[in-house]
Amino acid sequence: MGDEQRRAVGELELDAVGVGRLAALDLEQAMRNVETVLKTAGSGLDKLVKVTILIARPQDFAGMNEAYAEFFPGNKPARAVARLGPEIPGVLISIEAVALA
Repeated sequence: MGDEQRRAVGELELDAVGVGRLAALDLEQAMRNVETVLKTAGSGLDKLVKVTILIARPQDFAGMNEAYAEFFPGNKPARAVARLGPEIPGVLISIEAVALA
């Protein structure tokens, strides 16, 4: 592997206001958090190679999926979605992302 990787691990949907209530909005905030971490590390969403999304409520998948698609209008990175483990009060979405430098 010649390309250097940057990893943004465990990004939640937290913002200055606190924890959001809708999975789609939470996904948007979590992706903005990932984007900020990647930019700080000299990378960006366009260099993502894999995203893992943990979702607390499976019934929120469709809304989360629509929000996710807005971040990647072209080619999308590999993605896995799984159920978030033990409930963390107020957390609906958690993201792990791997990107090239």
